Amino acid sequence: MRLPMLLASLLGAGGVYGITRKIFDEKTAMAALLFLAVNPWHFMQGRWALDCNLFPHMFIAGMYFLVKGLWKKRNLYISMVFFALCMYSYGVSFYMVPFFLLACCILLYLRRKVGVKEILICLAAYFAVAWPIYGTMLINFMKWESVELPFVTMQFFNENVRSADILFFSGNIGQQLLINIRSLVNVVFLQKEDLPWNSIKEFGTMYLCSMPLILLGAAVVFRKGFWGKEKDGGGENKQLACRILAFYWIFALLTGIMINAVNVNRINIIFYSHIIFGAVGIGFLVKRWKGSLWAVCAGLGILSILFFHTYFTRWAEEMEDVFYGDFVDALAYAGEFNGDCYLITPDTQYQGAYNVTEILTLFVLDVDARYYQGETDRWKNKEIAYRNRLLYGNPPEGTVPPGNVIYVIKSSDQDKFSRDEFQVSLFGNYGTAVPWAIAAGQ
Repeated sequence: MRLPMLLASLLGAGGVYGITRKIFDEKTAMAALLFLAVNPWHFMQGRWALDCNLFPHMFIAGMYFLVKGLWKKRNLYISMVFFALCMYSYGVSFYMVPFFLLACCILLYLRRKVGVKEILICLAAYFAVAWPIYGTMLINFMKWESVELPFVTMQFFNENVRSADILFFSGNIGQQLLINIRSLVNVVFLQKEDLPWNSIKEFGTMYLCSMPLILLGAAVVFRKGFWGKEKDGGGENKQLACRILAFYWIFALLTGIMINAVNVNRINIIFYSHIIFGAVGIGFLVKRWKGSLWAVCAGLGILSILFFHTYFTRWAEEMEDVFYGDFVDALAYAGEFNGDCYLITPDTQYQGAYNVTEILTLFVLDVDARYYQGETDRWKNKEIAYRNRLLYGNPPEGTVPPGNVIYVIKSSDQDKFSRDEFQVSLFGNYGTAVPWAIAAGQ
């Protein structure tokens, strides 16, 4: 399940290298790869199968071909495919990608890099891929019925729970704006502690000490893009590429302000620009003080060793608790027995978290989708309907009588089961109670 995200992360790494090499030079591009290889954010999201993390990878791939398109126009059309794929990866893309592309279009048109023909081809390429998601957005905005086509369904959803996450749908926009700016600064620049699976507080997303290098690199990019002479560093195309990179950063910041109480997941889009800025900052220092190369390499080396050690030891143990490791172990053990009924405690994410518990159960026990949907009643060699076989609740009060029910329980409920009638096994905060008649027969 995590392989697609790993491959997308490698695609993003290639995009970062290509962009940096095209705008600056080979050494700066290698610095970008070095910073990326030991970067906490890039490493952690690359090992986590979360769909919204695809957004920055698709975007940076689009950026790579967009920058190359300054030299060869056919690359502009390829970039539109990746920018269109952004729209499917995360809803946040709707607040950024169209406006970013509009700004780039105006810039390149005014600088005579593209004409009406190229713009129309780019629009066609973009909407050839993205029209179903835009159609879905229109259907839900207009409250039309769902549209089913042979190859795609554009669904109408009765409820939209995400609109409350947007600044302009807030009750007090001014107050929410200040909250959003503070959240953005805390997450992106101060790298304060976020959700435990997004970052490790001692290291942040980019290493806590890296922000001066990132800001230095941003200053270099802005200077080269807006105030440098066209002959500096390779001509007009490189200057325009720096402006496009600056646009990327600016629109990413604006996106973070638009989202209420932003966290690392929601502002993922900005971090590739920070990796590039960090590499540019390193290159700027090394050109003026060659000894800084050894200082940077030593610093990143020490930090990366500490980070990877923490990641694979203490943090891994913490994540096991955060993602219900004890419950998963108990559930997997219960699945080794073939009972007529399983009564599974719903107290996982919170007390009575039935939906979360059911999803975990379907995954851990590898329940066939057809069985869950009622298309078949056969599972584990027995003909018993899903709704009668996998039940969610806690055992009744008092002593539980023996029967043909296998229990997944909280450890605090273990005293309800007689050891003479049940095999009780504990897995930290959770456990199982299996009737001896079933346990002995396995």
